[in-house]
Amino acid sequence: TQSTWGKFVFRVVSNMSSVLLIIDVQYDFLEGGSLAVPNGNEVIPVINELRKSKKFDHIFLTQDWHPADHCSFCVNNPGAKMFETITLPDTGKQQVMWPAHCVQGTHGACIHCDLLREERDIVFQKGCMSRSDSYSGFGTSPEDTGLLEKLKAANVDKVFVVGLATDYCVSNTAIDAAQAGFSTCVIEDGCRGISTQTIEDAKAKWRELGITTTSSRDFLDIDTEPSQA
Repeated sequence: TQSTWGKFVFRVVSNMSSVLLIIDVQYDFLEGGSLAVPNGNEVIPVINELRKSKKFDHIFLTQDWHPADHCSFCVNNPGAKMFETITLPDTGKQQVMWPAHCVQGTHGACIHCDLLREERDIVFQKGCMSRSDSYSGFGTSPEDTGLLEKLKAANVDKVFVVGLATDYCVSNTAIDAAQAGFSTCVIEDGCRGISTQTIEDAKAKWRELGITTTSSRDFLDIDTEPSQA
């Protein structure tokens, strides 16, 4: 199974540098937020337990950080309907219309206070350009968040991904990590998604790219410590 394979792969690379990528655990994506992911708050205790395990060499987080005039906001595209996909007239890019969310400097853009944090954590902000959206923590051209450069500088080989939402930012980040050559694993109970269909579509892409999946329970059962890389 994918879970078993993920467990096997980690044992093989356990002496290499690993990172836990925590994707967009922000107020606007959680209960009461403007773009709340169903049951999104359930990822917080799972992620905290993973953190406390001390099994990762690095902890990186991503943060949606949109300007108020961002191209993905339905309110900024007259005539558009919420959640439909339109072609942006100036860039020609396909863009889903979302409610305004994670606007720079607002409470909704903040990472949730219940998520355990340490001073050495690094946060990569994305979606910072008005006319470009980035679901991936790596950024979508022309945006580059600097995540890829940092992973390489830290000699990371293994990437574990958790957060919100499974079928959008988690999936796009995992796909970019795999395509960049990192051994990539999604810890599924540390994620929540928007819809069953789009989650299944995302998982099909993961299988094509060799992205593995596991549960936090299986991961925490692995007897290993972080490398000293």
